[in-house]
Amino acid sequence: METQTKKLDWIDALKAFALIGILLNHAVESFQSYPWFSNPSSDWPDFAERMSNIFPKDGSFFVRLIQFLGWLGDMGPGVFIFLSGLTLTLSALNKPLKNIDFYKSRALRIYPLYISIHLIVLIIAILFFKWGSTSMLLYTPLSILGLRFTNILFGFLNPSWWFIWLIVQLYLLFPFLLSLLKNKGIVFFLGTTFIITILSRISGILGYTFTGDLYSWMTGLFAGTRLFEFSFGMYFGFLLQNKNIKLSKILSNKSRLLLGSIVIYLIGFMASWTYIGSILSNILITIGLSGIFYAIYKLIIEGNKTLEIPLLWIGKNSFSVFLLHQPFMIYFGSSLNGYTKSIALVVIIISSFVAGHYIEKLVIRLFPFVQSKYYSFLSIFKQDLGLFFSIGSIIGASLLSFLILWGKIGISKYIFLIYLIQASYLLFYRLLVRPELPIRLFRYLDVSIFFSIAILLLNWNWMPIFGFFLIFAYSLLFCLRNLSHWSGVTIVLVVLTLSISMGEFLFRKYKPIEVGTWGEFPALQVDSETIYSLIPNKLTHLKYNNYDYYVKTNSLGFASPEIDLTNKSSNDIRIMILGDAFSMPEGLEYEFSYPALLEKKLQNEFSEKTIHVINAGVTGYGPIEEQAQLKKYIDIIKPNIIINQLFINEFDDINYTKTSKLIGIGLKNEKIYKRKFLSRTLFPVEITSNFRSLLKLNNDKIYRYNKSFLFLYEKKSALYCDTVIAKMNSFLSQMNKLSVEKKAKYIVFGVPGQLEVSDPKFISYFPYSENLKDSTKFDFNLPLRIFHDLCMKNNITYWDFKNYLKNYTVQPLYFEESWHWNKAGHVAIAELLFAYLKDTEDLKNLVNNNKYLESAKK
Repeated sequence: METQTKKLDWIDALKAFALIGILLNHAVESFQSYPWFSNPSSDWPDFAERMSNIFPKDGSFFVRLIQFLGWLGDMGPGVFIFLSGLTLTLSALNKPLKNIDFYKSRALRIYPLYISIHLIVLIIAILFFKWGSTSMLLYTPLSILGLRFTNILFGFLNPSWWFIWLIVQLYLLFPFLLSLLKNKGIVFFLGTTFIITILSRISGILGYTFTGDLYSWMTGLFAGTRLFEFSFGMYFGFLLQNKNIKLSKILSNKSRLLLGSIVIYLIGFMASWTYIGSILSNILITIGLSGIFYAIYKLIIEGNKTLEIPLLWIGKNSFSVFLLHQPFMIYFGSSLNGYTKSIALVVIIISSFVAGHYIEKLVIRLFPFVQSKYYSFLSIFKQDLGLFFSIGSIIGASLLSFLILWGKIGISKYIFLIYLIQASYLLFYRLLVRPELPIRLFRYLDVSIFFSIAILLLNWNWMPIFGFFLIFAYSLLFCLRNLSHWSGVTIVLVVLTLSISMGEFLFRKYKPIEVGTWGEFPALQVDSETIYSLIPNKLTHLKYNNYDYYVKTNSLGFASPEIDLTNKSSNDIRIMILGDAFSMPEGLEYEFSYPALLEKKLQNEFSEKTIHVINAGVTGYGPIEEQAQLKKYIDIIKPNIIINQLFINEFDDINYTKTSKLIGIGLKNEKIYKRKFLSRTLFPVEITSNFRSLLKLNNDKIYRYNKSFLFLYEKKSALYCDTVIAKMNSFLSQMNKLSVEKKAKYIVFGVPGQLEVSDPKFISYFPYSENLKDSTKFDFNLPLRIFHDLCMKNNITYWDFKNYLKNYTVQPLYFEESWHWNKAGHVAIAELLFAYLKDTEDLKNLVNNNKYLESAKK
């Protein structure tokens, strides 16, 4: 046995070499020095620039050489992947285990030490590094389990821990891979795993993955990208165990092995310079590097006690050091500079070896005690373990949705799948395993089945609180344990149903919000010509979010008083307003709107004429709806002047399809019953939102960024690409052309966003986390400037209200909790429109001659 162990000392030597490379890599990276090779990333510069930075440029040759070796150290984890496959195969072939026993042994090998060091690092990070934040609460439970399956989790707290997630995935696959190797043969085994690896890496290069982060995908976010390095290690272990003669010859000729490994490594290294080459580069680098390390150990180190003993000791302690060192490098690397930083990094590395060694020894000593207590506890519930696991997974999925995935509908589908599987399992358990279940657990099982099936019928927004319902139900069942089975179950279901119903009623009455549909939904209808419109001849009370107002429509479905349009006398002047929620208006009754106020001012000024300001504004209307609306009504209204109010979000609205608009409003959905009855329920959304706010879990940064329309001011936004600008130009051109054809003057005025004109204290959603003065990222004149330029291009009169609103004597002019004008805002707009109109030749000609404007003809 001692001889056999001695023969495998080179495994620890390879671990030591790989760890030294990783430590050097992390030290170099703490100086903000990164390579443009190894695993590719989406932000790679062009090939020429990457080639010019293959070797560092700054500093002395010695410093640059250290940097370069540190860059190469980023390839070290591949050696650990290779060795994992090798050692697992040797162990499995020497001492075969059942799958469950294998998983248990692997969990006991990595998790006690990993969790211990994880908690130590977490405590130090929060107490000393001051890294504490909401994300710690959100991601720590998953990180402790090694589940680092998203871009944020992948590098959370300690970037090195991505390896744990990768190795967990490979451990789960190992029994099946070993069966494939033994039953299908080496060629099929290597061919299959190679194809999977290549396809996984190609899918990353082409962007066909669930993550947009190419680097994390190729590094090991998905184990398929590193599978062949692991399977090649298994193949190597298989040959070793079977004393393969060819392998023995290769390993015995160490000089030739070194030369061949260098060639393979260099090919892999050069392949890593390009996206295409990176499909194969990791495989070649890992195989080549492992061969180089083996040959160096055999040629130089083995037998030299001065070098061999410390090297093997490093290899034996590599796991604890790997887990421990990087957060301290990150912290001190960001707060120190120059030689002081270099000395500190050396001290951190040495300290990590010492601390890691003793932490591992302590964990090994304490773990048998903890393990015995665990099994003692587990034995009590052994017969019910399957049931507990099923119920626990449902509650866990719900809590996960509550903590992290709230609002992420795409990911919620996977949570929904968990519910479906577990509900099926619980039902199967209830019907077929009943004799084995203690009577006391039947009521818990029945309630679990009821709620698990119910969640399949509900909308995704119920998922975050589903687990809390179950916990509450179990607590209530425990209090009712002296009642009969069905009495207890019935009472629990009735209490919960009544509680939810009462909660829904109270939320709708006192705190309604937009859920599943627009708040204006009761006042809207599908329209075959304009996609949707206001329902004609209807008075609707709209109460949602911070709004509480009435919308009254006329026979045309406009939020204007009824007007007799049948005969237009020579005394009539008609001004048609096209626009969205700013014009309708949203949040206010019509008499407070700028169209109503404008009409009064114009009528008082020109009392000898009959002036009608016809407000066709509809909430949410964009260029597509407004163009269709003008075509539909221009011959009916016969306007003299058409004023088109445009908001900065038109560049987004112009890209919406009819279907997406109707679905967003709530006027169209394939699952009618869900849309009508379940997706509009306020109870789950209100409970989740308020509870998350109480725990400070809401992501205000994203909410404020989107609510403030900050994305519309991004200089590089795709909303201002040539295609969108061309659409907007076509819209304005056609609107103006139609107006001229119908002898009307077409005028456009752009509405600035609240960020452009209001003091931050008047904006409840002001994005304080963003640097709004960053002129390289944001341009707060961009949307309105494009409106202006396009109008000038098409000879359209354009009115700019931005500076006027910004300097208006009364503030604020917008609702503090939403985008639209308040009463003061509408007064300000009416005053300015009045001032513009009464002094223009357009209106003067109409008042004096009632003739079509010569300017419009042009």
